Amino acid sequence: MIPSLLVTKLYIPRVSAAFVPRESLVAALESGLGRKLILIAAAAGFGKTTLVADWSRLHKDTFCWLSLDEGDNDPVRFLSYLIAAVQTRRPHIGQELLATLQSPQPPALEHALPILINQLAPEDLILVLDDYHVIQNQAVHTALTTLVDYLPPQMTLVVLTRSDPPLPLARLRAKNELLELRASALRFTVEETAHFLNPFQLSMEDIHALEARTEGWIAGLQLAAAALQTQDSRTFIRSFTGSHRFVLDYLIEEVLSHQPENLRRFLLQTSILHRMNGALCSAVTGEPDGQAALEYLDKNNLFLIPLDQSRYWYRYHHLFADLLLARLQAESLASLRELRQRAAEWFEDNGLPEEAILYALAAEDFERAAHLITGPAASVTRRGEVATLLDWYRAFPPEFIEQHPRLSLQFGMAFALNGRWDEAEKLLRTVNTQLPPNETLLLAYLVASYQQNAVQLESIAAEAAALPHPDHLTKLVLALLVSLKSDWRTACQLMAEAQEASEREGDLSAALTALFQRCRMHVFAGELHQAHALSQQALQRVQELGLLPMASLTHAALGRIFIEWNALDRAEHHLLEAIRLGERSGFVTGVLSSATIMLAEVRQAQGDMEGAVRTAEEGLALAERYDPPLEIVWLKTYQARIWLAQGNITAAAAWARSVQPLSTSMFYPNNIQKVTLARVLLAQRKTDDAVALLTSLTTEPVNLLTVETLALLALARQAQGDGVHALLAVEQALTLAESENRIRVFLDLGMTKLLARFLESHPENTFAQKVLALFRPDSPPQIDPLSERELEILRLIVAGYSNDEIAQHLTLALSTVKWYINVLYSKLQVKTRSQAIARAHDLKLV
Repeated sequence: MIPSLLVTKLYIPRVSAAFVPRESLVAALESGLGRKLILIAAAAGFGKTTLVADWSRLHKDTFCWLSLDEGDNDPVRFLSYLIAAVQTRRPHIGQELLATLQSPQPPALEHALPILINQLAPEDLILVLDDYHVIQNQAVHTALTTLVDYLPPQMTLVVLTRSDPPLPLARLRAKNELLELRASALRFTVEETAHFLNPFQLSMEDIHALEARTEGWIAGLQLAAAALQTQDSRTFIRSFTGSHRFVLDYLIEEVLSHQPENLRRFLLQTSILHRMNGALCSAVTGEPDGQAALEYLDKNNLFLIPLDQSRYWYRYHHLFADLLLARLQAESLASLRELRQRAAEWFEDNGLPEEAILYALAAEDFERAAHLITGPAASVTRRGEVATLLDWYRAFPPEFIEQHPRLSLQFGMAFALNGRWDEAEKLLRTVNTQLPPNETLLLAYLVASYQQNAVQLESIAAEAAALPHPDHLTKLVLALLVSLKSDWRTACQLMAEAQEASEREGDLSAALTALFQRCRMHVFAGELHQAHALSQQALQRVQELGLLPMASLTHAALGRIFIEWNALDRAEHHLLEAIRLGERSGFVTGVLSSATIMLAEVRQAQGDMEGAVRTAEEGLALAERYDPPLEIVWLKTYQARIWLAQGNITAAAAWARSVQPLSTSMFYPNNIQKVTLARVLLAQRKTDDAVALLTSLTTEPVNLLTVETLALLALARQAQGDGVHALLAVEQALTLAESENRIRVFLDLGMTKLLARFLESHPENTFAQKVLALFRPDSPPQIDPLSERELEILRLIVAGYSNDEIAQHLTLALSTVKWYINVLYSKLQVKTRSQAIARAHDLKLV
């Protein structure tokens, strides 16, 4: 098993001595073994876990247990623990897969799950997922749905939860593949209540009263039993009424009031803690016997839950903790602040600054929290955990933040990376007059880039260049500014210097940022092998430092590299990982949208046309939510490319008409628009215009778009009937592409004829042979794009219209309709009406 996994999450909970056997429910569970899913859903305190733990005695060799917590919302972590749970009974299953999941580049769930399911196929197992209500991530729900759908027939999945999970329950019910146990079945009967309360020798009248007033709620009865240990039973039972929610309040009161004063005080004072150990409890309460108190509570089942096998860390049952805290607030609100301050101090002194911040903020000790955020807890910023920073921001009074410029700067960066530009600009104005220019340059650059403020960017560049001793952050900003002018060689050199300076000054966050940016710059420069090598360095550094959320930029760069290399599965993996890490950390600006748009490219290349359109729309929605306007403009070009690939010239032409010249010198947004405009012109058969535009682009320094520009120029020259210059452009494109293994562009453009003609005169060109061989014989042939009129006629043909009916419907001469149909047949490479209809469906043109 991977050492980082907590084995205590895989233990079947122990059944206490006071346990009441529930044979009828066990029998019901036994009857569910022939079904895929057993769902046990009820509120806290209904004995779900205890029931299934008792049932496990009948299946010692096949019972696998996983206790879930909030951290398992990470899909990779969830699947890792699920495999580890299976391995407690079948150690041979998933060994290689588990190791792969724990690697820096874990496989996507949709690739990992089939491997696991195949290995589970012959196994007879019962897999229990306890506390599934903590799972909120849709990716985990989707993975579990897949597991249920393809669960081997000998296996049963048991889900324990407080609320219904988003699984296909209705479908499973209809197919009789689901057994459900809910609160009505889990409540104690009168007989079970009598069995549980037997040590107190109560009358049946008293038992009926307790059963009625607690409504068979097991937690309420447990609390009643705790109260009955210290007072007269008849007096106690007659003194309370109400539903179990109010009964619980009353019972907590009774439990506390009959504890020794020192223990009662200990319970109340430690209720502020999310987790606790003896030393922490002593620090908070000011008493030396914290460990002894915890051991007493554990021994006497007073709602204390151990968090590890060595019983070092504990927590209270959540409901118990909530009610203790409410009682503390009612009795001694003034002491709350001091208790939380003591907890913050202990966590800070013990090297746990992030937990210290939570208690400091709860205590409104804002000075301590600010000191921690800008100092010992700066690792949060280094990890790129933007969401955590924004959670902290909300806890501070606005006027306090304004008076602490370095705190403002931290939060301003978080807002910028989260795409909340108004807040970022506001905080930038706050710090501009309070901090040295070198400290604020990066935030100023981000805000000015968002605003497309060329004047401000020039001012930032002048300010950075004027600094007599530029630090590592200044060098990073200078490199970013140079990259806007497409001077990739200088930008890469400056970014390498910024990385070296950052490492020298111990700023690991800036060093990794510089390394990520170098990957990105080399991609734009078309230097894919160099970018790939740097990305491997970046991922290795991230793994060593435990800063995984910051790797989203590198995964996005790798997505582009693998698209160009036609390694679509690997591209998909890295793009999904970029999206996952961006969502997890809150680092979304320029990551989520671009990764999603590239994922749309992958879907198109995989033949999933509907998925490509849908994913592109999702990417643009993300850009509109988080990104600068310029990002939205150039990302729309990829949507136009997908329309062209699917023969939707009308939509692509509408995009082309809406394009306005960009007021920025940035290479990529400008040139991707121009190259895509050339694609539209070719589809519209405006060949001369396309040639003029593409020829002007060939004068640019070599970059990511150069191969595509030359390949399109070759197609345009061919359309003009200029075979000599077409083949010359093909040769130039292939020469550049071979050095960086650029394959995908030729496949996307469907250049089979030109490549075949080129190989007639260059039979020794192995790269051209390699590319041509990748056009699969079984794939639909590339077709010339259809005009709007041709698409209209094709739709009528598919709808069953005759030639005469088409002519009447469109008010065209019959001879004109026949001419259009002949052109259609030629483009679709068919000879008959039925073949045209079939081809239209194959290509999803209608």
